[in-house]
Amino acid sequence: MENKALIIGSTRAGLQAAKNLADCGVEVHLIESKPFLGNQGEYLLPDYLLNTRFLEILKHPKITTWTNTIVEEIDQIDGNYRAKLNQYPRYIDLTKCTACGECVQVCPITIPGTNQKAIFLGGQPGCAVIEKAGISPCTNACPAGIHVQGYVALIAQGRYLEAYHLIHDALPFPSVCGRVCNHLCETACTRSQLDQAVNLMGLKRYVADWAYENREKISQDQIKNIIQKSAKSNTSGKKVAVIGAGPAGLTAARDLGRAGHQVTVFDDNPEPGGMMRVGIPPHRISYEQLDWEVGQILTEGVELQLNTWVDDIPGLLNNGYDAVLIATGVHESVKVPVEGANHPDNWLSLNFLKKACLGKKIPLSGRQVIVLGGGDVAMDVARVAIRLGTSDVKLVCRGMRASFNEVQEAEEEGVDILKGRVFQRILITNGEIIGVECLEADVGEIVDGKRQFTELPGTEHLIPGDLVIWALGQKPDFSFLPQDGSIAEFSHQGIQADNRMMTTTPGIFTAGDV
Repeated sequence: MENKALIIGSTRAGLQAAKNLADCGVEVHLIESKPFLGNQGEYLLPDYLLNTRFLEILKHPKITTWTNTIVEEIDQIDGNYRAKLNQYPRYIDLTKCTACGECVQVCPITIPGTNQKAIFLGGQPGCAVIEKAGISPCTNACPAGIHVQGYVALIAQGRYLEAYHLIHDALPFPSVCGRVCNHLCETACTRSQLDQAVNLMGLKRYVADWAYENREKISQDQIKNIIQKSAKSNTSGKKVAVIGAGPAGLTAARDLGRAGHQVTVFDDNPEPGGMMRVGIPPHRISYEQLDWEVGQILTEGVELQLNTWVDDIPGLLNNGYDAVLIATGVHESVKVPVEGANHPDNWLSLNFLKKACLGKKIPLSGRQVIVLGGGDVAMDVARVAIRLGTSDVKLVCRGMRASFNEVQEAEEEGVDILKGRVFQRILITNGEIIGVECLEADVGEIVDGKRQFTELPGTEHLIPGDLVIWALGQKPDFSFLPQDGSIAEFSHQGIQADNRMMTTTPGIFTAGDV
């Protein structure tokens, strides 16, 4: 058996022992817990001599150097030793780094209490290193995995273009995320333990607005990056069909295109964006900015076919596509089957919002509108109704799920919010809706997604109105799936998929809310 030696520590003695053993033909594994070899203060040598010494060790054919590595345990088996090592990542590709130091100069992060950047050089091996103590709570809470600390630091230094690209690479719709995101990052922000959370959503909006104002420069920069990436990457020759031009579908299409695949996105709406375009009203987001962000995806080579309904998904695989991604979202409103709910003046929230978002005329002047629901969609419906000409809008719910700012703005605009109510039936007289009969209730917390409540007998009352809009939730429309069940549903709330997000039909995948 060939002799091998394990040396722990790159002290002066450790390095000398490694070299002596290696020169004698012994295979040496040199373990150093720090990212760089040696303690330079120990040697009292000029840098050029010290680096020469380290390079002798790193280049020696008989020495394997393990930096950023600790020995977890050593076992003795049949007179030999076996060591278990744990090597921490450098987060830098050793094969590509040339130790030029440019990354250190542009890095926006300085470790608190020091002058050291988050990325730094410190000796041999001549490769930079990033030392991480973990993932920040804000980044960990972000569903898109946006590098929050990075864009905050870049914005603080006025490097808006870089901040925009950092956000955009993780999520291609910064203008939307900066306006309607539920900002879980702010909930997790440790700054709130001192005073209040950093306004991260506001920072994203600021950068997105700056990018739109400077969109000519952004577009030129993007085209340059596309040319550079296309020159480096080879196309796969594979074709992918994406059904649904919403946030999930378009994001996946962009990423698939960057991976070298030819991507076509199909959507039955006249405008791209999915719920961003036909579910979120224009008083909350900028459609012009959304269209520009969608345009950036198309610039990267993604093909888009609107006003196209797809109901033969397996047929796509037989028509030249190598894979299909279903990202159709949840576009059907939920309505409770109470008495009077089938009257034609019972409208569904998403149908109402879609018409409003697409600019169709909905005359509401003089109507008494009752919105049933307490979430953000209900707030959108109520505020759109105000904008369409009625001054009488009541929102009836058990408890509030909507964002605080949405509730406050709705009340400021004249929406009458009635909480702690359980609706019993829609009252109809002479063929016309006259209101909603409700009971008062003691309302508790949300458990397993359902609001807990106790009805209070004897509290029946009428909330007057002649138009009811249901905003109690959404569900997916699976009418386009094969009738033979080859793409299996999951309790009518989603599509069955494995850990690769592939459905029960090979080659067909799912993403987003389905």
